[in-house]
Amino acid sequence: MWVAGEYTYWSRQVIPPNPTWVKDTIHYQQPRIIYAQEGSAVSASGYALLVYLANNRMEDATSIMKWLQSVRNSIGGWGSTQVKLSSDTSFVQKKGKAAEPCLKLTESTPPCC
Repeated sequence: MWVAGEYTYWSRQVIPPNPTWVKDTIHYQQPRIIYAQEGSAVSASGYALLVYLANNRMEDATSIMKWLQSVRNSIGGWGSTQVKLSSDTSFVQKKGKAAEPCLKLTESTPPCC
């Protein structure tokens, strides 16, 4: 586990946050260098975030969420689908929303118009 300022994350090496620049108080993320172990660090930190949320450790969970947000690429995603799933699941839990489908389809469900 690494603690760097307001960020907490799990990795075998230090992974710096995404470089940004500010224009008119809006932060713009720049294209980032992909570091070795970054994908596994994002996945591990996403799962750690779920554990912290399950135990109501919101202050610690916030620092993990901030790091996850800081390592997104310049178009808002992460390096792979698995990383995206673990991180997005964590964010849904952080917001307190249920990750359930909006509509349950059965054989008797009529087609949508």
